[in-house]
Order: sequence, then C-alpha cells, then structure tokens
Amino acid sequence: MKKFLLIFLLIPTISFSQETINNFIISDGLVWQKVFETNLSFDELTNRIKGLGILNNIEIADNKMIGQTKPIDADIQGAGFKRMSVPLYILRSLYECFTLIEFKDGRYRVTLKNIILVQKYDDPMGKEGSRSFIEDYVIKNDVFANNFIKPSEILDYTFTKSFTIPPVEINDDW
Repeated sequence: MKKFLLIFLLIPTISFSQETINNFIISDGLVWQKVFETNLSFDELTNRIKGLGILNNIEIADNKMIGQTKPIDADIQGAGFKRMSVPLYILRSLYECFTLIEFKDGRYRVTLKNIILVQKYDDPMGKEGSRSFIEDYVIKNDVFANNFIKPSEILDYTFTKSFTIPPVEINDDW
C-alpha cells in the first residue's frame, strides 16, 4: 500500500514537468510559444511585425523571421495585478528574448527563448543594466517553481500583447 501511495504521489510531479503554464514550457530552458490567427500574407505579416518595432536585427527566410526583442516592460496592471503583489524580479526587470516567428497560412507562431532579465534601476540587489536568465527564478530541478503561476500570467499577457498584430485602421479624413 505504501508503494502504491508513493507512486500515486510521484505521478503528478513527473507529469507536471511536461506541462505548459500560460504558454511557457521547459525545453532547454524556459520557452514561451503561442500561435496567433491572421488573415495576412507572409509579406504583410513581416511588414506589420517590423512596424511594431519590437524586434532588432530581423532576418527573414523560408516563411520565418528571427530577431532579438527590444526591452519589453511587463504590463502588470494590464494583466490584472497590483504592483505590490508580484515578485521583485518582475518589477525590477525588462525582458529581452531571442524570437522566432514562423508563418503558415492563416496563422503565425511566436517562440521566445533565452529570456533575459535586464534590471531597470540600481538597488541593493543589483545595478541598472545587470542581466540574468529568467530560468534562475522560475525553474527548480527541471520543473516550474511553485511561485511562477502569477509571473507566468503577467508575462504571457505582456508577450501576447506585444506580438498581436492590431487591425489596420483606414482613416479617409487625413
């Protein structure tokens, strides 16, 4: 009976490491990946992504775009949280990521890897501009840390907002 109970308790732990939390997965570090619907062609999508101004050093080939994000500030309030209720690493950081955007008819998939925290200001915990990997805060023993639920919601909201292509508004009265 004890062996059965032990196996029963280990199964959720093992399966948890394979799960996704708010579009984040653990795969050679922390990865955020989301599929967006679109009615744009690849060329139109490319132009609109460039227009967002979120990526540096964009390379385009074979219905793919790669680049490095410009620093992204977490939208804590937009995600529905109060600043005092989130971990410090969310408050004190901007986020830079390697970005891969893949296009198929009617959709595009954004993959963010190598998510780096860039400290916004000097404080007793570090200097402005110091960099660290987000994995140091959110992955423990190759599984998600228990305290990553709220930060994952904030970052998922922020990244989704950053890579959502807004509709084109045509203004005939210019």
